[in-house]
Amino acid sequence: MKKIVFLLAAAVSALLVLPSAYAESLSCHKIFSSNMCLQRRAPIRISGKADAGTTVTVTIDGTKAKPATAKADAKGEWEAQVEPQEAGGPYTVKVTDGKETISFNNVLIGEVWICAGQSNMELPVSTGNTMIQIKNHRQEAAAANYPRIRLYEVPKTKAPGAEFEEVVGGFWQECSPASVPNFSAAGYFFARQLQKDLDIPVGLVMTAWGGVNIETFIPYSEFAKNNRPEANQIKEAKSAGAAVPNGQPRGGQYSSEKFPGTMYGAMVHPWTRYTVNGVLFYQGESNTGNKDYYNLNKMLINGWREKWNNPKMPFVICQLAGFEQWTPMNRLPEDAWTKKPPMDKVEGWPLTREIQDEMSYVFDNVVSLPLMDIGDQSDIHPRDKQTLGYRLAKLVEWKFMGGELGAGPVYDHMDIKGSKCVIYFKNVGKGLSTLDGKEPGAFAIAGADGKFVWANAKIVGDTVEVSSDKVAEPKTVRFAYVMYRGDVNLCNKDGFPAYPFRTDKVKNEYEKK
Repeated sequence: MKKIVFLLAAAVSALLVLPSAYAESLSCHKIFSSNMCLQRRAPIRISGKADAGTTVTVTIDGTKAKPATAKADAKGEWEAQVEPQEAGGPYTVKVTDGKETISFNNVLIGEVWICAGQSNMELPVSTGNTMIQIKNHRQEAAAANYPRIRLYEVPKTKAPGAEFEEVVGGFWQECSPASVPNFSAAGYFFARQLQKDLDIPVGLVMTAWGGVNIETFIPYSEFAKNNRPEANQIKEAKSAGAAVPNGQPRGGQYSSEKFPGTMYGAMVHPWTRYTVNGVLFYQGESNTGNKDYYNLNKMLINGWREKWNNPKMPFVICQLAGFEQWTPMNRLPEDAWTKKPPMDKVEGWPLTREIQDEMSYVFDNVVSLPLMDIGDQSDIHPRDKQTLGYRLAKLVEWKFMGGELGAGPVYDHMDIKGSKCVIYFKNVGKGLSTLDGKEPGAFAIAGADGKFVWANAKIVGDTVEVSSDKVAEPKTVRFAYVMYRGDVNLCNKDGFPAYPFRTDKVKNEYEKK
């Protein structure tokens, strides 16, 4: 009897998760609402449901855009595309089938970005939880009067084995002291700087969950396409009808937010019908030290680009910040990092950072952001999200909008001259410098034996000379290739920190052989 009840419940759930055959009346998908921000300079996609064969017209009052029409298909789905517009607003979006009219008010057009990841993306602007409070959190929230920044926080929901067509809750809001406290601090400070620099509206969609792995963000199709073992788990969840419309699945083995693809299915997939410029992704703490993270990142980027039908969709990947041991209430001695030897092996957090950076060489329109210098050896959640947001904005403006240099020095090549290694860089900009005015730190050097020691380094023109009395015949140099150091200070005079690197890295070494 219990088995029959479970099967009936699963069948009902499957019917609810799947799109309904026909709409009872005109509607738009729930991601569209008043106060939303639409993407500038790209076709504006508005979609929803109506009776099959119904013609739906979308207009944006206050713009010069022509009305766009669409016809509902056999399943009642329709999508209209309004011609690209420049940033502006507020406008009124009207959707009508000739009988009913839906109006969305106070709509802006500007830059729209997805903010995805785990706890360092989720970390809020202001909270009473002292374990995750950012710098000056109360003052920042109180001053957050930015009505041209729009926020959408996607509720934490799961869809094991399913792809929801609607988000389970949430709505667009103007950024204000009332709406911003629970929103991503990284995202907010990014939007604040972007709006300051460009003087246009900015919309953010937050899809983040502390402690999750990268697998939960990857579309189900990618696991099957890449012959991954997770594909069988997903198939089982789908057969069991584990996904429930309220986003809280049945079945203990399928209920974890880390289940492969479950966050994508519930919190990301509904947004693939919404035009965005790109993605800010801060994740990796739950996948550290695993070389397979390289393949998983590729699956994520390929999968999202395919689902959005945008093969050049921009991605900004936040490299893991410096961190040693999570003891925020019983902090390590301030000089604890000075007693740590260099790492000889390629492993742990340095490996993860290297994989994150590697995506910028694997894909076009993907760039990583180094954060070693704003880390905290005793806290996995760095409190300085203001600097993070500033750098995200400057990187996006440079990489994707033709702005001034917004990134730090990148390793180019090395010359060995006797007992010294001379390191050459790209992105030197106005010249090399350090963030604290001291000699460059966090450099390590090794000879043929591969045993690294901390080295002396000095800036000579647009190069850095690295040496050590302990290594007479150097072969290899590494920079910031550790969990944490307090002297990661190399930057350009434009103010952006250098990217961690190792000269012994082999091209394409993470590709399957």
